[in-house]
Amino acid sequence: MRLDEYKREAWLCNHCSMCSEAICDDGGFYRICPVYEQLEFDDNSARGHNTIALYLLDGSLEYSADVADCVYKCTTCALCEEVCKPMSSLLASIGGSALKTMLPRIMSPLGAEMDCIQSVAIVEAMRADCVDRGLQPEALKKLADSTDKNHNPYDEPHADRTKWAQGLDIPESADTVLFVGCNTAYRRPEIAAATARILKRARIKFAVLPDEWCCGSPLLRNGNVDLAQQMIEHNVGLLREKGV
Repeated sequence: MRLDEYKREAWLCNHCSMCSEAICDDGGFYRICPVYEQLEFDDNSARGHNTIALYLLDGSLEYSADVADCVYKCTTCALCEEVCKPMSSLLASIGGSALKTMLPRIMSPLGAEMDCIQSVAIVEAMRADCVDRGLQPEALKKLADSTDKNHNPYDEPHADRTKWAQGLDIPESADTVLFVGCNTAYRRPEIAAATARILKRARIKFAVLPDEWCCGSPLLRNGNVDLAQQMIEHNVGLLREKGV
C-alpha cells in the first residue's frame, strides 16, 4: 500500500477533533473542515481520515467503494493542518502565523515533534491506493484517461494546446520558455495571450513548446501518481532537450 509511507503520521494523530470544528477567536479558527461542516460525519474530517488510515494499515479495514467515497470528499484545503500545529491558538495570540511556522523548525533539531499531522498527504496516499484498486470515481477516471490520451484533462485535442498563440509569432526555441498549462491553454487562452504580449513588451525572448504536456498536478491530487510521473518526466525531459 502507498499508505504505508505515512504509517507513523497516522499513528501520531491523537484524535483531538480540533481539525473538525475548532472555534477560537484568538486563533481565528472557525469550524475548520468545510466538508465536515456540511456533512457532520466524523469520517469526513481529518481525524476520521486518519482513523480510517489506521484501520487500513492494521488490516481491520479493507479498501472499498465506501472508503473511496470518504477520501474523495476531502477538498485537500489543508486547514486541518493549520489548526493541527502544536499550541496553535496560544501561538497565534502571541506571535501570529509567523511564530507557528518558526517554532517547529526551532524545536525539530532538539528532537521535539512540533510539526502538524500531514493529513492531506495521508488522504492523497489513500486515493492512490484507491486508484491502484480500481476504486477511483468515474469522473476522475475519465479525467485521467483524457490526460493519458490527450495530455490534458479536458478531453481536448493536443494539437490545440498552442491554438491561442496563432498570430503572435512566438518561436519554439529560446533560453526561456513560457509553460502555459492546461487551464490557460484550453480554458482561459486570453491569459496566455496577455502574458505573451507582456513578455514581448518587456523584450524577453521566450518560446512556447507545442509538445508541452499536463503538469500532472490534477493527477497527483486525485491519486493517479504513476500517470502524473509520466507527465512530469516528459516535461522535464523536453525542457532539458531544448536547453532551457
